[in-house]
Amino acid sequence: MTPGTLIGIIGACQGILLASTILFLRRGPQRANLFLGLLILTFSFYVLEFALYWTNFFYEYPIFIFATVSFPLLFGPLLYFYARELSKLQQRVTIKAAAHLIPFALYILYLLPEYLSGPEARLDIFTNSIRSGEPNFDTTFYLIKVIRVVQLLIYLGLTIRLVQNRATYKGMHLKWMKLLVIGFLFFASVDALHGYQLYFSGYQNINLLGNLLFVVGATLIYFIGYKAWAKPELIVGNLTRGDRAYSSSQLSRTEALALQEKLKVLVKLDQVFLEDTLSLPSLAKKVGTSTHVLSQVLNDQMGMSFFDFINSHRIEEAKQRLLNPKYNHLSIVGIAYEVGFKNKASFNLAFNKFVGTTPSKFREKHLAQ
Repeated sequence: MTPGTLIGIIGACQGILLASTILFLRRGPQRANLFLGLLILTFSFYVLEFALYWTNFFYEYPIFIFATVSFPLLFGPLLYFYARELSKLQQRVTIKAAAHLIPFALYILYLLPEYLSGPEARLDIFTNSIRSGEPNFDTTFYLIKVIRVVQLLIYLGLTIRLVQNRATYKGMHLKWMKLLVIGFLFFASVDALHGYQLYFSGYQNINLLGNLLFVVGATLIYFIGYKAWAKPELIVGNLTRGDRAYSSSQLSRTEALALQEKLKVLVKLDQVFLEDTLSLPSLAKKVGTSTHVLSQVLNDQMGMSFFDFINSHRIEEAKQRLLNPKYNHLSIVGIAYEVGFKNKASFNLAFNKFVGTTPSKFREKHLAQ
């Protein structure tokens, strides 16, 4: 076992542990955590399988051969979904969002006969390739390698464009997402070189690129793990600050969840966000708690400030009214006043922050469809 293989295996195992921790954590931006956790998990399993090819593992357990070969088609969409969640742009999982997973689903269908053929058949492909000294893969294998690299590059570009155009990405959050993109860009480059080497030169000097791929993959996992430890608010919300806040205010997790439920009722049923005079103290009074505790719940449990919480609901209501013929008699400014904004400037600023465009362009785009 080479040092690079060992680094890849250890890094992948730590990545699986980190992903499991993030996925089962019940605080912070949970939907963002879901996508980040799945990204780390699929990436770690892919690195692990790739590293195990340089050991005798698959001779003992051939059922796992090619188990993660389709996972790279998930890296781009999962990173993009994670970026959208952090920007508070993605409100719900839709059929349109599911379309991002079509390449992965098609590849799974393509591989299905191979999976159903049993582990012995996959082991034959693996061992014959080793004995012959030449890669025993068809043209489709290399075509898929090209497709997945190109797909990842496209999603990295989309992610960069998203974070640069969103007002919610500032300071360390912007730097964090850019570093993630650079890390996956470097990995995609090495993966592309590895495929190029296999196609044109076979196994000649393949150990160098193989070991480099392990090291790059493990380094990316270690980097994410380090950031999770050093800056936990970037990964799973304000953990450290939240723990201190709970301790100082004696607010239990049960009480925090109860306050969240009260907030949901006030927002969904009573639509308190429509009140243009709504403030943190007045909302705290409606919920039946102090401004300090309410602010704590909003920041540490829901991952947003009071103004972002209220404005996000106002913008969702404005979107519905902009497209509803019932409100055609109102101008855009009129709708802004109706949903609780006091002036056009603050409405336009909030609309662009949560939707990524202006109210007029949003209305024109959807009415033209």
